[in-house]
Amino acid sequence: MHFEMKLHDEYFELVRKKIKKYEIRLNDEKRRKIKKGDIIKFRNYSFPNQYISVVVKDMRCFNSFRDIFNQMSLYSIGFLDETINSSLDKIYKIYNKEDEKLLGVILLEIDPIIVKSENNKEYHINL
Repeated sequence: MHFEMKLHDEYFELVRKKIKKYEIRLNDEKRRKIKKGDIIKFRNYSFPNQYISVVVKDMRCFNSFRDIFNQMSLYSIGFLDETINSSLDKIYKIYNKEDEKLLGVILLEIDPIIVKSENNKEYHINL
């Protein structure tokens, strides 16, 4: 199955560079449909004509973002020079704590396969 989501610029670049290996989201209705092997097209939030298609390699559900941050490398989630608390501050500017408590969160292990750049060319990335 194919899905489409937006990524803020800094995280888009980290996925493109294969630094960000995990995407975290609220485990809402749309995310509950994602399965291992599905393709997600991440559009750059500021430049929607740019995208990265990734394959979902694995997924895990958690009760909270803090639970993820306590178990995973912040760097591989895209928080390069952050602490757990500063990473949570960034997350709560995007998501609210009530939705987190209600829905839980999902950790998606991703691997980029196609990048479409600003010059409108697609590049396939070696798997």
